[in-house]
Amino acid sequence: MLKYENIAIGATLSSVLYSFYTQTPLIFVEGATIHPFDFCDSDIDLSLFRIDPKSYCLKQSDNEQFVFGPPKQQIYEKLLALLSLSGLVPFSHLAKSINIEDDHLKVITEGNKVINVEYEKLIVFDDNKINGLPHIIENEQNKPTQVLDWFEVNLGGTHDIDYIETDSDFVKKIFFYSSQRDCTQADKKDLLAISHLTAEEAAHNYQYSDTYAKFKILQCMKDAGIRGPKNGKNPNYPDRSSEPFKWLSPKISLMYRQIIPLPMGKYKDSERIKFSYKTPQEIISKSQIKMDTYTTKLLNML
Repeated sequence: MLKYENIAIGATLSSVLYSFYTQTPLIFVEGATIHPFDFCDSDIDLSLFRIDPKSYCLKQSDNEQFVFGPPKQQIYEKLLALLSLSGLVPFSHLAKSINIEDDHLKVITEGNKVINVEYEKLIVFDDNKINGLPHIIENEQNKPTQVLDWFEVNLGGTHDIDYIETDSDFVKKIFFYSSQRDCTQADKKDLLAISHLTAEEAAHNYQYSDTYAKFKILQCMKDAGIRGPKNGKNPNYPDRSSEPFKWLSPKISLMYRQIIPLPMGKYKDSERIKFSYKTPQEIISKSQIKMDTYTTKLLNML
Protein backbone atom coordinates (compact mmCIF):
# COMPACT_ATOMS: atom_id res chain seq x y z
CA MET A 1 0.00 0.00 0.00
CA LEU A 2 1.25 3.46 -0.91
CA LYS A 3 0.98 6.28 1.62
CA TYR A 4 1.11 10.06 1.12
CA GLU A 5 0.28 12.97 3.36
CA ASN A 6 -1.39 15.04 0.61
CA ILE A 7 -2.56 13.98 -2.85
CA ALA A 8 -3.71 16.15 -5.75
CA ILE A 9 -6.47 14.62 -7.86
CA GLY A 10 -6.89 15.38 -11.57
CA ALA A 11 -4.52 16.41 -14.37
CA THR A 12 -5.56 19.93 -15.26
CA LEU A 13 -3.12 22.77 -15.87
CA SER A 14 -4.00 24.08 -12.39
CA SER A 15 -3.34 20.74 -10.70
CA VAL A 16 -0.04 20.27 -12.54
CA LEU A 17 1.09 23.74 -11.46
CA TYR A 18 -0.05 23.07 -7.88
CA SER A 19 1.85 19.78 -7.79
CA PHE A 20 4.95 21.46 -9.22
CA TYR A 21 4.95 24.27 -6.65
CA THR A 22 4.04 22.15 -3.61
CA GLN A 23 5.67 18.83 -4.62
CA THR A 24 2.37 17.07 -4.02
CA PRO A 25 1.87 13.66 -5.71
CA LEU A 26 -0.62 13.80 -8.58
CA ILE A 27 -3.09 11.04 -9.40
CA PHE A 28 -5.56 11.21 -12.29
CA VAL A 29 -7.59 9.08 -14.67
CA GLU A 30 -7.53 11.23 -17.79
CA GLY A 31 -5.33 14.16 -18.67
CA ALA A 32 -6.77 17.56 -19.49
CA THR A 33 -7.84 18.44 -23.02
CA ILE A 34 -5.70 21.44 -23.93
CA HIS A 35 -5.54 22.35 -27.61
CA PRO A 36 -2.58 24.09 -29.28
CA PHE A 37 -4.46 27.38 -29.69
CA ASP A 38 -5.30 27.90 -26.03
CA PHE A 39 -2.83 30.69 -25.26
CA CYS A 40 -1.71 32.39 -22.07
CA ASP A 41 -1.98 36.14 -21.69
CA SER A 42 0.83 37.87 -23.54
CA ASP A 43 2.15 39.55 -20.37
CA ILE A 44 2.48 36.40 -18.23
CA ASP A 45 5.95 35.67 -16.81
CA LEU A 46 6.90 32.02 -17.41
CA SER A 47 10.64 32.40 -16.98
CA LEU A 48 10.56 30.13 -13.92
CA PHE A 49 9.49 27.21 -16.13
CA ARG A 50 12.15 27.89 -18.76
CA ILE A 51 9.36 28.63 -21.26
CA ASP A 52 10.31 30.81 -24.21
CA PRO A 53 8.78 34.22 -23.38
CA LYS A 54 8.21 35.11 -27.03
CA SER A 55 4.73 36.26 -28.01
CA TYR A 56 2.82 34.89 -30.97
CA CYS A 57 1.81 37.68 -33.36
CA LEU A 58 -0.97 36.45 -35.63
CA LYS A 59 -1.82 38.51 -38.69
CA GLN A 60 -5.42 39.61 -39.24
CA SER A 61 -7.14 40.60 -42.47
CA ASP A 62 -6.66 44.34 -41.85
CA ASN A 63 -2.86 43.83 -41.59
CA GLU A 64 -3.09 44.32 -37.83
CA GLN A 65 -1.56 41.75 -35.52
CA PHE A 66 -3.17 40.04 -32.53
CA VAL A 67 -0.65 39.12 -29.82
CA PHE A 68 -0.93 35.92 -27.78
CA GLY A 69 1.31 34.49 -25.07
CA PRO A 70 2.79 30.97 -25.06
CA PRO A 71 0.42 28.00 -25.53
CA LYS A 72 -0.88 26.49 -22.30
CA GLN A 73 -0.30 23.04 -23.80
CA GLN A 74 3.44 23.71 -23.77
CA ILE A 75 3.45 24.46 -20.03
CA TYR A 76 1.19 21.52 -19.21
CA GLU A 77 3.21 18.91 -21.10
CA LYS A 78 6.57 20.16 -19.83
CA LEU A 79 5.57 20.26 -16.16
CA LEU A 80 3.74 16.92 -16.29
CA ALA A 81 6.86 15.32 -17.78
CA LEU A 82 9.02 16.84 -15.01
CA LEU A 83 6.62 15.62 -12.32
CA SER A 84 6.66 12.12 -13.82
CA LEU A 85 10.46 12.03 -13.89
CA SER A 86 10.43 13.19 -10.25
CA GLY A 87 8.22 10.29 -9.15
CA LEU A 88 5.28 12.58 -8.36
CA VAL A 89 2.87 10.90 -10.81
CA PRO A 90 2.83 7.41 -9.27
CA PHE A 91 0.34 5.87 -11.69
CA SER A 92 1.27 7.86 -14.78
CA HIS A 93 -1.64 7.49 -17.24
CA LEU A 94 -2.47 3.92 -16.18
CA ALA A 95 -5.31 4.62 -13.72
CA LYS A 96 -8.78 3.67 -15.04
CA SER A 97 -10.80 4.85 -12.05
CA ILE A 98 -10.32 6.21 -8.53
CA ASN A 99 -12.56 5.36 -5.57
CA ILE A 100 -12.34 7.51 -2.45
CA GLU A 101 -12.68 5.54 0.78
CA ASP A 102 -12.59 6.88 4.37
CA ASP A 103 -8.82 6.85 4.75
CA HIS A 104 -7.49 5.63 1.42
CA LEU A 105 -7.94 5.68 -2.33
CA LYS A 106 -8.68 2.55 -4.30
CA VAL A 107 -6.99 3.03 -7.67
CA ILE A 108 -7.91 0.62 -10.45
CA THR A 109 -5.25 0.46 -13.15
CA GLU A 110 -4.89 -1.17 -16.55
CA GLY A 111 -5.39 -4.90 -16.24
CA ASN A 112 -7.89 -4.27 -13.39
CA LYS A 113 -5.16 -4.23 -10.78
CA VAL A 114 -6.33 -2.61 -7.53
CA ILE A 115 -3.88 -0.50 -5.50
CA ASN A 116 -4.74 1.15 -2.19
CA VAL A 117 -3.25 4.54 -1.38
CA GLU A 118 -3.47 6.02 2.13
CA TYR A 119 -3.79 9.79 2.47
CA GLU A 120 -4.29 12.53 5.04
CA LYS A 121 -5.79 15.13 2.71
CA LEU A 122 -7.01 15.23 -0.90
CA ILE A 123 -6.97 18.35 -3.06
CA VAL A 124 -9.38 17.71 -5.93
CA PHE A 125 -9.05 19.67 -9.19
CA ASP A 126 -11.02 17.35 -11.48
CA ASP A 127 -13.81 14.91 -10.68
CA ASN A 128 -13.65 12.93 -13.93
CA LYS A 129 -14.06 9.19 -13.12
CA ILE A 130 -13.60 9.87 -9.40
CA ASN A 131 -16.04 7.89 -7.25
CA GLY A 132 -16.95 8.52 -3.62
CA LEU A 133 -17.17 12.31 -3.76
CA PRO A 134 -19.93 14.19 -1.90
CA HIS A 135 -22.96 15.49 -3.77
CA ILE A 136 -22.46 18.40 -6.13
CA ILE A 137 -24.02 21.58 -4.76
CA GLU A 138 -23.80 23.47 -8.06
CA ASN A 139 -23.11 21.98 -11.49
CA GLU A 140 -21.66 23.71 -14.52
CA GLN A 141 -24.04 22.26 -17.12
CA ASN A 142 -25.49 25.59 -18.20
CA LYS A 143 -22.14 27.33 -18.50
CA PRO A 144 -20.45 27.63 -21.89
CA THR A 145 -17.45 25.60 -22.86
CA GLN A 146 -15.15 25.63 -25.86
CA VAL A 147 -16.37 23.80 -28.96
CA LEU A 148 -13.64 23.20 -31.53
CA ASP A 149 -14.45 22.62 -35.21
CA TRP A 150 -11.40 21.44 -37.16
CA PHE A 151 -11.69 21.98 -40.94
CA GLU A 152 -9.62 21.09 -43.97
CA VAL A 153 -9.29 24.01 -46.37
CA ASN A 154 -9.78 22.49 -49.82
CA LEU A 155 -9.79 25.77 -51.76
CA GLY A 156 -8.42 29.04 -50.38
CA GLY A 157 -5.68 27.66 -48.16
CA THR A 158 -2.91 29.89 -49.50
CA HIS A 159 -2.93 33.32 -47.86
CA ASP A 160 -1.12 35.30 -45.15
CA ILE A 161 -3.99 35.59 -42.64
CA ASP A 162 -3.51 33.75 -39.33
CA TYR A 163 -6.46 34.83 -37.22
CA ILE A 164 -10.04 36.11 -37.47
CA GLU A 165 -12.16 37.14 -34.48
CA THR A 166 -15.92 37.81 -34.58
CA ASP A 167 -18.37 39.50 -32.22
CA SER A 168 -20.36 36.31 -31.66
CA ASP A 169 -19.80 33.41 -29.25
CA PHE A 170 -20.58 31.09 -32.18
CA VAL A 171 -17.40 30.85 -34.28
CA LYS A 172 -15.74 33.37 -31.97
CA LYS A 173 -12.20 32.74 -33.20
CA ILE A 174 -10.73 31.25 -36.36
CA PHE A 175 -7.09 30.16 -36.38
CA PHE A 176 -5.32 29.30 -39.65
CA TYR A 177 -2.31 26.99 -39.36
CA SER A 178 0.02 25.11 -41.70
CA SER A 179 -1.73 21.94 -42.80
CA GLN A 180 -0.47 18.73 -41.20
CA ARG A 181 -2.20 16.51 -43.76
CA ASP A 182 -0.12 14.13 -45.89
CA CYS A 183 0.66 15.20 -49.45
CA THR A 184 -0.26 18.82 -48.71
CA GLN A 185 1.97 21.64 -49.89
CA ALA A 186 3.91 23.50 -47.21
CA ASP A 187 2.14 26.82 -47.89
CA LYS A 188 -1.37 25.38 -47.53
CA LYS A 189 -3.37 26.13 -44.38
CA ASP A 190 -6.18 24.40 -42.54
CA LEU A 191 -8.25 26.03 -39.80
CA LEU A 192 -9.71 25.70 -36.33
CA ALA A 193 -12.91 27.52 -35.35
CA ILE A 194 -13.58 28.02 -31.63
CA SER A 195 -17.08 28.65 -30.28
CA HIS A 196 -18.28 29.22 -26.71
CA LEU A 197 -21.46 27.17 -26.31
CA THR A 198 -23.36 25.37 -23.59
CA ALA A 199 -23.50 21.58 -23.72
CA GLU A 200 -27.16 21.81 -24.77
CA GLU A 201 -26.38 24.19 -27.63
CA ALA A 202 -23.45 22.11 -28.84
CA ALA A 203 -25.32 18.79 -28.77
CA HIS A 204 -28.91 19.62 -29.74
CA ASN A 205 -29.24 23.06 -31.36
CA TYR A 206 -28.84 22.76 -35.12
CA GLN A 207 -28.17 26.48 -35.45
CA TYR A 208 -24.88 25.82 -33.63
CA SER A 209 -23.99 22.66 -35.54
CA ASP A 210 -20.80 22.14 -37.50
CA THR A 211 -22.82 22.69 -40.68
CA TYR A 212 -23.80 26.21 -39.62
CA ALA A 213 -20.24 26.74 -38.40
CA LYS A 214 -19.04 25.90 -41.91
CA PHE A 215 -21.38 28.51 -43.47
CA LYS A 216 -20.22 31.19 -41.05
CA ILE A 217 -16.53 30.39 -41.48
CA LEU A 218 -16.83 30.59 -45.27
CA GLN A 219 -18.48 34.00 -44.99
CA CYS A 220 -15.74 35.19 -42.63
CA MET A 221 -13.10 34.00 -45.08
CA LYS A 222 -14.76 35.83 -47.96
CA ASP A 223 -15.13 39.00 -45.89
CA ALA A 224 -11.41 38.79 -45.08
CA GLY A 225 -10.55 38.60 -48.79
CA ILE A 226 -9.62 34.92 -48.79
CA ARG A 227 -10.48 33.20 -52.07
CA GLY A 228 -9.76 30.07 -54.02
CA PRO A 229 -7.57 29.72 -57.13
CA LYS A 230 -8.04 31.60 -60.40
CA ASN A 231 -10.90 30.42 -62.60
CA GLY A 232 -10.18 31.98 -65.95
CA LYS A 233 -10.32 35.51 -67.30
CA ASN A 234 -13.05 37.88 -66.22
CA PRO A 235 -15.18 38.83 -69.24
CA ASN A 236 -16.31 42.01 -67.45
CA TYR A 237 -12.75 43.35 -67.18
CA PRO A 238 -11.96 46.23 -67.57
CA ASP A 239 -15.34 47.76 -68.44
CA ARG A 240 -17.41 46.62 -65.46
CA SER A 241 -14.85 45.12 -63.08
CA SER A 242 -11.38 45.95 -61.85
CA GLU A 243 -10.54 42.23 -61.51
CA PRO A 244 -8.82 40.77 -64.61
CA PHE A 245 -9.53 37.19 -63.44
CA LYS A 246 -12.36 35.20 -61.92
CA TRP A 247 -11.68 33.37 -58.66
CA LEU A 248 -13.23 30.30 -57.10
CA SER A 249 -14.86 30.65 -53.68
CA PRO A 250 -13.17 29.08 -50.62
CA LYS A 251 -14.10 25.50 -49.87
CA ILE A 252 -13.72 23.70 -46.54
CA SER A 253 -14.70 20.30 -45.15
CA LEU A 254 -15.09 19.22 -41.54
CA MET A 255 -12.46 16.91 -40.05
CA TYR A 256 -14.09 16.61 -36.62
CA ARG A 257 -15.82 18.51 -33.82
CA GLN A 258 -14.31 18.47 -30.33
CA ILE A 259 -16.15 19.58 -27.19
CA ILE A 260 -13.91 20.53 -24.28
CA PRO A 261 -15.27 18.94 -21.06
CA LEU A 262 -16.98 21.26 -18.62
CA PRO A 263 -15.04 22.25 -15.50
CA MET A 264 -15.64 20.46 -12.23
CA GLY A 265 -18.93 21.29 -10.51
CA LYS A 266 -19.07 22.99 -7.13
CA TYR A 267 -18.54 20.80 -4.06
CA LYS A 268 -18.45 21.57 -0.36
CA ASP A 269 -15.10 20.97 1.33
CA SER A 270 -14.87 18.36 4.06
CA GLU A 271 -12.22 17.83 6.72
CA ARG A 272 -10.08 15.62 4.49
CA ILE A 273 -11.18 16.59 0.98
CA LYS A 274 -10.63 20.08 -0.40
CA PHE A 275 -11.76 21.23 -3.83
CA SER A 276 -9.66 23.71 -5.76
CA TYR A 277 -11.07 26.06 -8.41
CA LYS A 278 -7.99 28.26 -8.73
CA THR A 279 -6.99 29.31 -12.22
CA PRO A 280 -3.45 28.69 -13.48
CA GLN A 281 -2.81 32.43 -13.29
CA GLU A 282 -3.87 32.52 -9.62
CA ILE A 283 -1.57 29.61 -8.75
CA ILE A 284 1.41 31.12 -10.57
CA SER A 285 0.93 34.56 -9.00
CA LYS A 286 0.43 33.33 -5.42
CA SER A 287 2.89 30.44 -5.17
CA GLN A 288 6.59 30.17 -4.45
CA ILE A 289 8.74 27.34 -5.73
CA LYS A 290 10.99 25.24 -3.52
CA MET A 291 14.35 25.56 -5.27
CA ASP A 292 16.04 22.48 -3.73
CA THR A 293 13.61 19.84 -5.03
CA TYR A 294 14.43 17.16 -7.58
CA THR A 295 11.85 18.65 -9.95
CA THR A 296 13.46 22.08 -9.97
CA LYS A 297 16.90 20.53 -10.37
CA LEU A 298 15.64 18.70 -13.44
CA LEU A 299 14.12 21.92 -14.73
CA ASN A 300 17.38 23.82 -14.29
CA MET A 301 19.22 21.13 -16.24
CA LEU A 302 17.08 21.68 -19.34
